[in-house]
Amino acid sequence: TLLSRKSKEQKRQEAEARQRVSKERNRFENDTLFLEDAIERLEKRKKEIEEYLCRPDAFQDRDYAVAIQKELVEISRRLQEYYSDWEGKKIGLEKLMAELERSHKDDTPEE
Repeated sequence: TLLSRKSKEQKRQEAEARQRVSKERNRFENDTLFLEDAIERLEKRKKEIEEYLCRPDAFQDRDYAVAIQKELVEISRRLQEYYSDWEGKKIGLEKLMAELERSHKDDTPEE
């Protein structure tokens, strides 16, 4: 019937909404991948520093030891920030996908 068919305008609006959601999903996914890569690099560097600081001769060069400890503090701060951002992005992506699923169910005609 004519009433059950979607108008061209309605279809256009739905297509635009899908495109907006797709862009948003891609943004979340790209941001998440960036953060995961940054976290991996920082965790690797943190481990290197911690291993160095465990060596018996680590503090023979006092200036280097102080500098590397400062770097470790900065890495820990950044890791905390990145983990928090990553968690927010993952939650945002999950919410977006749930919203998309709900809207898809609402748009699907029942038989």
